[in-house]
Order: sequence, then C-alpha cells, then structure tokens
Amino acid sequence: YRKEPGSFVEDNTALLEFAGERDNPYLMIAGLFRDSHGGEQSVTEVLRVARQCGVRMLAGIGVNSYGGYYWEGEHLYSLETWLRDHPELRAVVPEAPVQWRPGLHGLGMACPMREETVRWYEDGMRWLLDNFDVAGAYLETGDYGICQCELCVARSKEREQAKLDLAEQDFINEAIAGRVSHDDIALAMPTVIDAAYAARPDCDVVYATYSGFSADIAERPPAFIDTISPKAICQWTLTDMPYPQPWGEASLRPPAARNIGYSHLTSQWSAANTRHRVALRYIGEQFARAADAEMEGVFIHGEQSPDMCFAARMNYEAFAYFRKYPGAPLDALAQDVLAEHFGGADEAVEAVEWMTSPAEERELVRRMEVCSARAKKMSGRQADSWTELGAVVQAVLL
Repeated sequence: YRKEPGSFVEDNTALLEFAGERDNPYLMIAGLFRDSHGGEQSVTEVLRVARQCGVRMLAGIGVNSYGGYYWEGEHLYSLETWLRDHPELRAVVPEAPVQWRPGLHGLGMACPMREETVRWYEDGMRWLLDNFDVAGAYLETGDYGICQCELCVARSKEREQAKLDLAEQDFINEAIAGRVSHDDIALAMPTVIDAAYAARPDCDVVYATYSGFSADIAERPPAFIDTISPKAICQWTLTDMPYPQPWGEASLRPPAARNIGYSHLTSQWSAANTRHRVALRYIGEQFARAADAEMEGVFIHGEQSPDMCFAARMNYEAFAYFRKYPGAPLDALAQDVLAEHFGGADEAVEAVEWMTSPAEERELVRRMEVCSARAKKMSGRQADSWTELGAVVQAVLL
C-alpha cells in the first residue's frame, strides 16, 4: 500500500464512512504506523475519523514478527529498529523465505524466548494504548518460520508436537505446518495481552491462531487456551474448513472463551486470488456457521474500493447484512439490500441467483460483468434485457 500521507488519510476516511454507514463495528489496519503514511500524526487523524464514524479501530501488531508496533520507519517500537540494535535477539531461521529480500519492511523475526524482547513488547503496548485512541490490538505471531536457536531447540519436543498438531488438521493449508507454532502463541502472546489489559482494562484484544478448529481441537485444546487470558478474543481461520463438516456437528464450537472467525476469501491471499470475485453465498455461509459455533463475529479483507469494484461492493453489502442477520437466505439479501442496485427486488433476486449458481470460472466472470453493467445502468438508461448485456460483455471478453 504505497500511498502518500494525504491519500492514506483520505482512503481510510472513505473506508470508515462506508463501514460506519453499514454499522460494521470494527476495522483492523495491519501496518498502521508507517513513516511513508505520515506516522503518528496520520494515525491520530484516522482514529479521530473512526471515533466520529462509530467504528472501533484495532491496530494490527506483529508479536516477534511483522514489524512489531511500527511497520516502517526509525521508531522506538519498530521491530526492525529493535533487532538492528539488538541483533543477538533475532530468531534463527535456517532457510529464509523467498520474500525476505532487501528493501521490504516487517520481515525481521525475534526469538520468542528472549526476556528483553518480552519487556520491549510490554512497553510498546503501553505506548500504543496510552497515546492513541485505538479500541485495542489485533495480534499475530507471523508465519515466516519458527526459531531454531539453542533456547528454542531445547523445547523442540513441544515444537514438533505443535507442527504435528497443525499437519494433522486436514482443513489447514499444509504449507503452514512448520512455519507457525501453537506453542509459540502460548509462549509469546500472554504477556503482551496482559500488558494491554493492564494499560486499559476495557480494550479489545484479538489474537490469530492461523488455523481452523475441529472436534479434536475442541476436546484437546492447544496450550494457548490455558496460557492466554479468557478476556482475549481468539481468531480461527475459517477459509479452508469444509462444509457441512465439521460445522454440521451441532455441539462443535472452538475451545476459547471468546471466539471469532476469519476468511481469506475475497482477497489476494486466497489461493485463486478472489479479490474480484462475488462471494455472496460464501459470506452468508461463514456468518451462519460462526453463529452456530457461538462466535462473536467474522473478519474479512477489505482490499478493494466499493466505488471501483462491483464484486467488492456486493461482498461488502453481504458482509454488513449477514453480520446482522446470520443464517438469512440470499433472497433476503437481494430483496432487502441489493434491490436498489438492480432496479427492483425481483431483478436483484434473479441477479444474485445467476451470480452465485455453480459455473466455470470464465462463465462466473462473464456473469459478474453482466451484473455490474446492469447495476451501472440503474443510474442511466435501463438495459433492454439481460441477454443484450450478456452479448455485449461476451463479445468484449472474446
């Protein structure tokens, strides 16, 4: 996201106004603090707008990775700066990922066993919550790898079990096994989270697990369930969890006291890069499943402007609707929200059914383009028929 400070504030102002109008209660920005975006001054302005729009802002923080508190710049609470000044605290990773190349920020890793870094994170959390009007923090340990220094190898048995636990869950991307450790989450997160509640008892803290959940996890919870405060909100990755199993089991819910879900779909991070795909049915299913599992909410990516991308606008409208009405049918979304985009309730129902019924990728793209053109026509001349628009778009695609 290479923007000037003015654009950073303008873009996030538009995003916050859009979210506020739809009563979406939270926004998380990863890499919130960057010199190129105006640093602390720009963040303060964005947080002022968030308060005005009624949206609670979570600062995305990397614990032992992802730049720490300050993603890019010479700053006391930049992990890059901390590791440069204290190279002995770096994690030992035998094979650096290919994305580790010069000129990028937030790629350094700290060893999770080092007390000095633990204290630094506690100080950084106080700095964040004492000086900025954030609702709280969103925490990730990173997925660059796991430290192999002498201290960490000494507990290798726990690490190996953590990798096995991940690999045994067939709904998790196998590539993540060996790069993320539930053991590290259990070790690194508690002190940071406790520091947040000590600084501001009413703040919101979300921490990412990088994994889905299963009946086995519900019966044998990972170690972090016992080490992390039950006040904190545990985020489970729903992206690759199969449907209807394990969701079909009525008694299945994740093991933390408070839980939310997270999906990569509709973003560049999904395997098929789905940021331009209409995903109304999928979003509805995620909220229905999350509600059945007694989760408090769901996160998705917000990578595209609703004014520039038809798929993004449809997805955001669905996200806002199903947050309020989990389990509602697609027809209800079409009639209650999307009718204005298609010239009436019946037309919206027809469009949604057409966009979400199974088809090959090329056909789905064509359908989205047709519906996008139909929606745009609502501000001007009504299209004579779906067939007319379909023929035009198909000719362009061919």
